[in-house]
Amino acid sequence: MPKGARPMQADLAQKVADVAMATIGHHVIITDDRALVIGSSLPDRRGDLHSPSLKAMASRSEVVTTPDEALGLDRVRPGVTLPIELAGEIVGSVAIAGEPDEVVRFSQLVRREAEVFLKERMLLEAELLRDGARQHLIQEIYAFAGGEMDREFLLARGREIAIDLALPRLCLVIDVTPLGPDRKNAEGSERRRLAGEIEALFKRAQDLTAILGSDKFIVLPVLSGKERQTFVDAVAEGCRHLQESFRRRGREASFGIGPVADDLDALSLSLRRAWRALVLGRRIEGKPGVFFYEDFLLDDLLAGADRRLARTFIARSLGDLRDADDFDDLKTTLRAWMGDPFHPGQVARSLGIHRNTLTYRLDKIGRMTGQDLRDFRSLFSLELALRLADCPTLAERERGEMRT
Repeated sequence: MPKGARPMQADLAQKVADVAMATIGHHVIITDDRALVIGSSLPDRRGDLHSPSLKAMASRSEVVTTPDEALGLDRVRPGVTLPIELAGEIVGSVAIAGEPDEVVRFSQLVRREAEVFLKERMLLEAELLRDGARQHLIQEIYAFAGGEMDREFLLARGREIAIDLALPRLCLVIDVTPLGPDRKNAEGSERRRLAGEIEALFKRAQDLTAILGSDKFIVLPVLSGKERQTFVDAVAEGCRHLQESFRRRGREASFGIGPVADDLDALSLSLRRAWRALVLGRRIEGKPGVFFYEDFLLDDLLAGADRRLARTFIARSLGDLRDADDFDDLKTTLRAWMGDPFHPGQVARSLGIHRNTLTYRLDKIGRMTGQDLRDFRSLFSLELALRLADCPTLAERERGEMRT
């Protein structure tokens, strides 16, 4: 048996027998490496010892059983038997029943089919094992809390799958909208398709990718020889291309990007911050995007504020504004004004509204909040209050964000 290979499995053997029977019109049996029948187009044959298979596997060659020879064997029909080989090791056999001169022309075809099926199964299992190992490694990186022994253990775990966690890396968390109920049956193939696109972008040997659940992906790309900011900009551009590609297939994607990490301690922190960037970015922007943690430092700081104090500050700063029927329009207008105060013409154009409409909205905001929208401290208070209001789960713990 090749290293890491599993014995012929009954479900696979039965599939080969059924497909071969439907193709050539002759009964087929598949045995394991002990010559026991584990797949057969004749159900009553499963579990039998097929003696010609012992000879075929021992000699690594084709064995022909004539009608006369079959009469002297227990539950054996005339036909042709061939060993099934994988990576240089005999793992079973295939036998085709019928007049030897008639069925011998099918023997190589059926054996190749069995070997292809077995190779595909092994590749799938190897891929699943790899995915599982990478997923566990990602979870351990996320949970890493420091300590020399834990650090060495984690570095060793990385080396087991040929990943050097001591290299500087970036951390990305990708969240894709789930499939609709009418497409749930395609979830597995769709997930692998998305993963394939992600891995095509991050394809260097040391780039670590993992699938978490059905719609989340983690990528820890290793920094190339480029200048750091150039590399980060290139990753962000690649994320936007992925976002557009996913959108064309009807899936929206958001990306959280943590700070560059130079060592394992920083990598764990960066991964948690990539999750925070994803959560805060979607909550505050209200739409999918590519979110850098550095852009939400203030929001993360405010999310840790005392709940009672934060609610008091929100109520005092925003007044009755949040109860307004047109609150969303007023909030959009206020944020546009904060971005370019004292230039009403430019703000009105950016919002696509008449300047008089802008004036009306600003006056309404001023009345409802009791704030002077021409005073810097008032604008700053309103900005903080809006950001706090966008963080309903104040003081949410970082480690609570990760879900598989």
